[in-house]
Amino acid sequence: MALDRRGNLDAGRRDLELVVEKGFLENDDARTLLAIVYTRQGMFDLAMTKLSELHAKYPENYLVHLDIAALEMLSNHPAQALATYRQILTKDYANLERAAVLTRLGVASRMAGDLAESERWLREAGETRNNSAASLGIARLEWGKTLDLRLQRTAA
Repeated sequence: MALDRRGNLDAGRRDLELVVEKGFLENDDARTLLAIVYTRQGMFDLAMTKLSELHAKYPENYLVHLDIAALEMLSNHPAQALATYRQILTKDYANLERAAVLTRLGVASRMAGDLAESERWLREAGETRNNSAASLGIARLEWGKTLDLRLQRTAA
């Protein structure tokens, strides 16, 4: 299978779709790349299709599940993203830092306009133990942003 390497975006997408369809070892890599390309080009439905295919094939991979929720936010479906993040919390994903998901729930709630819910999720994320310093630091930063928006600047 000869691939076009001259920089033609449409041809590159076609080549990646061909690899997804006919490839054996590299089809999931191509599917991942297409999800990224489609997302960057604002083709959210196509990106979601690729992520959903990956999630169906690798249901134990929490990164794909997190990407689905992030794409729901990007495509202006905050209610779906909130539901997906809540669903992620119910799964028993190995190595998933709970604070990272709680933080995303808080940010998504804030973006959806529910500052009280945002504060609740971010407070829980900031108080979660046994997570990385980076996850907890991001949680506390986002919590402070929400407190600031709620005009609770001294608490922020």
